[in-house]
Amino acid sequence: MHLIPALLPNVATKTIKTTRIFTKPIDKVYKAWTDPRHLGNWWGPRGFTNSIEVFDLKPGGEWKFTMHGPDGKSYLNECEFVHIAPYDRIAWNHHSHPRFQVQVDLEEITPEKTLVQYQMIFLDESTCSSMRSFVTEKNEENLDKLEAELAMI
Repeated sequence: MHLIPALLPNVATKTIKTTRIFTKPIDKVYKAWTDPRHLGNWWGPRGFTNSIEVFDLKPGGEWKFTMHGPDGKSYLNECEFVHIAPYDRIAWNHHSHPRFQVQVDLEEITPEKTLVQYQMIFLDESTCSSMRSFVTEKNEENLDKLEAELAMI
């Protein structure tokens, strides 16, 4: 199932953006995003764990995983990769509700520092607006967990 065929433009009223600089080389940061053994350890807000069922990192490839919440509930996520540019950008469409596109941009600041720009781009302003109030904090928690994972790579 295709949500959108190409990268969506970053429109402020439809985008939730989280940015952080990590004190790790870009190759390690990229590995944390693209190796399911690492990704499964850190993906999601505080208290969530993951079961990754499919991870086919290529345009058109499927990423299917279940997030297990601290409330004991499980949340199926079905995604499709739409753009892979190693050490630069990874993008996927999130087909499960709510539907949106994620664009992760990596930039080497120095050999030991990497800028990560994580964007969730929604198809409409109202969905983005309703999600913004809690997703912003949860994305920060997600990147906190990435930081902890990077310490082990």
